[in-house]
Amino acid sequence: MAAPPTSLSGTYSLAAGPAAGPAAGEPAQPDGARRARPVRNFRVRKRAIATSLLGLGPIPFTQTANVLSLVDEQRQIGVERPSNQLSSHEHVVREPAVRKANELIARRTEKVIKPHVQRAATVVANINVLAGLGELVPKQPLVGPRGESIGFDRALAEHDRLADEIAKEPGRHQRLGARERKGIPWLSLLDVPALVYFLGRVFNANFNRPWGTPVAAGMTAAFTLACTVIIAVGLHFLGRRHRQHKKADGHWPSVRGAGVHAAFEVALVALLIAGPALLMTIRIFIDARGAPRTGSMVAVILAGVLGIVTLAANFLIYSVAYRDGSPETERLDVYAVGLHLVRTQLQETEAQINVLTEQLDQIRATAERDAAQIRADAIRTVTGSVRDRAILYSRSVHQGCGPLAQLPPPVLDVELLERAMAQLRAQAPKPRPATSPIPGQGR
Repeated sequence: MAAPPTSLSGTYSLAAGPAAGPAAGEPAQPDGARRARPVRNFRVRKRAIATSLLGLGPIPFTQTANVLSLVDEQRQIGVERPSNQLSSHEHVVREPAVRKANELIARRTEKVIKPHVQRAATVVANINVLAGLGELVPKQPLVGPRGESIGFDRALAEHDRLADEIAKEPGRHQRLGARERKGIPWLSLLDVPALVYFLGRVFNANFNRPWGTPVAAGMTAAFTLACTVIIAVGLHFLGRRHRQHKKADGHWPSVRGAGVHAAFEVALVALLIAGPALLMTIRIFIDARGAPRTGSMVAVILAGVLGIVTLAANFLIYSVAYRDGSPETERLDVYAVGLHLVRTQLQETEAQINVLTEQLDQIRATAERDAAQIRADAIRTVTGSVRDRAILYSRSVHQGCGPLAQLPPPVLDVELLERAMAQLRAQAPKPRPATSPIPGQGR
């Protein structure tokens, strides 16, 4: 006779009852088929019942009646049954533990998993906002070299075109270092002694006793300051203006055929460079006319040396302004500032998105770990309960499921947990373009 049937829920049914063996005239089972072994001679020892009622075991104190009922149920079944199925009464005994485990899953899903879902939704929303802002940054207008408003794409195209043009003539567009650009203009202060020395004679200022001639001393100081500023600014302005006439190797072009205006500017540069030195030289010669011959020679030598120093200082001021770059490099710098600002904003946005993405991954990993812990705790709530211990003890008594029978794993209601985890996994930022988030990054 075949083994007793089982219910659809995996619970062993008592409806079939015990089977003592094949009836008369029934064909014998083939070799190798599983035979139901009668199991009837068993009972719970009275001593075990007494000690369990006193709380000394081996039966859990509250499960003594259930153990006796389970043993009686197996006596009614009468045959060995599969260990991976629960009988009807075993299912009833385990049900409160399963219900408690389901309540644990629902409670901890609300308190542990759903906060992770809310935090993930907040992080995803922030990522989407930053991604949207990053898409708007390149659409903002930039300021061009002439103050015009241009788009990012046009500025990037002009920047790249100028960069290629400058690369073809590196001598003409060569830049000077920051030390030369910032330090050499201070050489204009060397004009101050020459101008004070000359203008003091013009205004009859007595610097030995300046309070005796305050008006003359004040006018000398004012004109000295004005002339120094005019010379320095004029040389710097003309030097930058003349950069457009540089040759490909960066040298000065010939003034022949350049026109009257260009010739006038060159003459003005020569005057601004040599003027202070010439004025100081004239003043020294005037003062040295009545001196002895030796004193006159010293004065001439001193005038020449100081004149050369002042001349060289003014020439360096003009030369730095002339040789530092070109009009193309100026326009390139304007485009580069705007592009750098845009790229900086995009890089900052991308860095914030990367940080939030890391936070989202951490939230998901923590939620997966917590969900696994909830499942393990729920299973342990059932398998470690006194009810499962009662079922195991009853099986050890009647041996109806074999000597090493293990209980089947509990079937738990994890729908709420799985729905929350599915909602968490569905929290993802909006798709972004596969291209580089920072336009023109390669330049």
